[in-house]
Amino acid sequence: MNAYLNNMILIVITIAVLAGVHILGSIYYNLDKPEGKFEPKKLFKGLVKVLIVLAIISGITYVWIVYTHLGLVDNEIIDPYIICYITSLYYFIKATAILIKIFGVEEYLKKKLSK
Repeated sequence: MNAYLNNMILIVITIAVLAGVHILGSIYYNLDKPEGKFEPKKLFKGLVKVLIVLAIISGITYVWIVYTHLGLVDNEIIDPYIICYITSLYYFIKATAILIKIFGVEEYLKKKLSK
């Protein structure tokens, strides 16, 4: 049980790091755009969303651990690992997408394809 809990803590930290990287990348990209402006409200909403996602994952994991410990459910019921894996992939893709925008790959491809 301790190993499972340690792994879940690492996964939650990983999701937080990926979400943080995405948020930082978005801030950098929006500050660098000439027509864009920094919106603190949008940043705050993004941070709140990340905290809510992490709270949901933590809650689901806690309930799953308690239920399996009490023998109320079998280990073959949906494992929080799956939910965490999907969430980390989501933030990984978002962080990668903002990096593509920062490097200008999107605009470069649009120019090349429009010719």
